[in-house]
Amino acid sequence: EERPSIKISCSAFLQCDTKDVDADILRAAAQSSIVFDGRLVVDPEFGTADPTIFASGPLVRFSRRFGPSQFLEKYNAREVGQKLARVLLPVFDPDAVVEDEDESQKSKFSSIPVFTKPKMTYCRLPGDYLFFHSGSLGHIHGELQCTKRFTDTDGRYFAVYTSRTGVIEGVTYFGRDMIEVWNLQAIVGLPEKYCNNLIDQFDEGVIGDFVSFFRQPWSFALFHDRFGQFRAQMRADVSRQIDM
Repeated sequence: EERPSIKISCSAFLQCDTKDVDADILRAAAQSSIVFDGRLVVDPEFGTADPTIFASGPLVRFSRRFGPSQFLEKYNAREVGQKLARVLLPVFDPDAVVEDEDESQKSKFSSIPVFTKPKMTYCRLPGDYLFFHSGSLGHIHGELQCTKRFTDTDGRYFAVYTSRTGVIEGVTYFGRDMIEVWNLQAIVGLPEKYCNNLIDQFDEGVIGDFVSFFRQPWSFALFHDRFGQFRAQMRADVSRQIDM
């Protein structure tokens, strides 16, 4: 049925709709006998009901028979991709050597992979504004009570969310200046003490701008790609010290 057209003068047009699975993809999955349960269903190895088809990403969820799980869109996309790569590499190259996964990345109650890395949202908005948010899964899903501390200097809004135990659970930025998003994502999950006693310095009025604060030389070690391995090794060394 042809409907009358409407002309409206405007400077911007924003169309929104419910986020859901494309009808064509759903039809193709049904024709391939792939199980669908709100999303395409996969096993812990990202395999579908068809042994030749693997799936991952926002279109996928793990099967309920392996335990409770969120849609994969709830997790860090890069971390999901890394775990998928560990599964697919031996499929394409049987001689490939895949290192054993860290035991801390395995669940004691389910065979479903454990995802721990913070999830990041980064976009450019009208007016040359940038929005960035990175948060732990507990923070994003509303499972943690956090305290927000923020600075708003020279048009740069920056908020840091800390848990009751002093762990940085999330950061948010809004402004026109470019920021080091990968560096800032690295501080999520760290104790605030690692960040030069962030809480004490902020509460004492020492920190006037979080953007400048995280660009100081003391923070460079936190952004190194192997800082997490260094922390794990230090914890292991300390735990072996009988007199500590």
